[in-house]
Amino acid sequence: MTTDQPTPEPVTAADELRIEIDELVSQIRALRGEEASRDPSLPLAWEREDVAAHRALNYIHGYAIALLLKKDIEGAIRQRQKLRQQAPWPLAIRFAKDVNGEISGDDTTKADIAGDRPLTRPVDFPPIANGIDYLKSVVDHLTVKPEPLPRDLKYAVLHLYAATEVLLKARLRQEHWALVWADPKTATIKQRETRNFQSCGAETAIERLGSVLDIQVSEDSTKAVARLGKTRNQLQHDGLTLSALAIEAQAAEVLDFLHAFLHQHLGISADSSHSEDLQEIRDKVSGIKAFVQKRRVRLSRALDPALTVQCPDCGEWALDVSGQVTVTCHFCDTSTDAYRMASRYAETILGVSRAALEDNGRWPVQGCAACPEAAMVADAVTLADHQKRGPQAVPEHGEHSHVDPAQSTYTAAIRYLCFSCARRFDSAALTSCAQCGVLCEPTEDGTDHCWECESLFRPLY
Repeated sequence: MTTDQPTPEPVTAADELRIEIDELVSQIRALRGEEASRDPSLPLAWEREDVAAHRALNYIHGYAIALLLKKDIEGAIRQRQKLRQQAPWPLAIRFAKDVNGEISGDDTTKADIAGDRPLTRPVDFPPIANGIDYLKSVVDHLTVKPEPLPRDLKYAVLHLYAATEVLLKARLRQEHWALVWADPKTATIKQRETRNFQSCGAETAIERLGSVLDIQVSEDSTKAVARLGKTRNQLQHDGLTLSALAIEAQAAEVLDFLHAFLHQHLGISADSSHSEDLQEIRDKVSGIKAFVQKRRVRLSRALDPALTVQCPDCGEWALDVSGQVTVTCHFCDTSTDAYRMASRYAETILGVSRAALEDNGRWPVQGCAACPEAAMVADAVTLADHQKRGPQAVPEHGEHSHVDPAQSTYTAAIRYLCFSCARRFDSAALTSCAQCGVLCEPTEDGTDHCWECESLFRPLY
């Protein structure tokens, strides 16, 4: 005599997800059976379609299980979405016990010796409410009168990045709780219950929103979040010196993105319980955006678009590279020498890391072909370029290396802009110095020396 063995309790996210997917498939099959029994006069064509749907259901189910055996949580969740589409009508099934990650506070409190103040107070901040509370703190700090103090700006940065992480991960958690883990493959039920785990960052959350949920965050918003993250890390770990205008410009862009994200992807409507808070945030953000826009309009009349690039600090198109002694952003007033500004531009705007280029490619900041400064940037985009080509003007780096024209396998010409002398070059019009190999302009006599080697070795010829 045999007895049915009880189903073992799930231990990992993969275990629980397999149970959920099996249950979903069973429900879909049951619903299809009910639908067919209600209408026995279905034509043969419908039966053939039903066979095809049955095969598709089995294939997706099997593929999802295969992905789970490899601990591919994200891939299995994508297949679960496809399974839901196989149902005869939309299913509204809540599987996880902790879908929204809400932590309810303890209602019991204990009085202290004096009997006045509770020793323990309930803390109830579900993710969405927590994110909105962070946003309220941000706009409060940024709209302090007569102007924000350094402490206000510090907490505006810290709380805005916290809000970004919380709200992005709230949407991931709505799909499946393991998606907020730094590595979903390692997610366990015990970690979920004890809240003891390492979660992913904002940039990883944006990637998963696109790859798993098909929620595509625009390139501009992605870069704005990345800039804010860099500012937050500098402030948190190394200290930070940044102008108030730069912080306000960064904040305005991210606040605008998060406000839209709340409505479009988290289902926060005008009549929700958060409506008053959101209206207060919206009113104050409008004031910040109006200030930013007013400054943009004024600068657009004063700057030459052909000699203006995006500032690595505030992200505004206001960095003047017209050949002055120092390179200055006229929006946030940050200013430094051409080499340092070119390096910051490469790291922040172009997204090129020195460490990532150690084994492949070349650092895009090189010695200028026409002046003694090492401030010539490959693929720098001016405001004039941006206006002609639209928001995709800034190239995606990592697809090709910054190498000398003679060694390059990249067919399109690389354009260079010197942040010191404001000269522009195409790689096709440059050559390599015969002495040191750096880029230079060809000479009439064919000796082809860079500016530095020309001054050193010219007397020898």
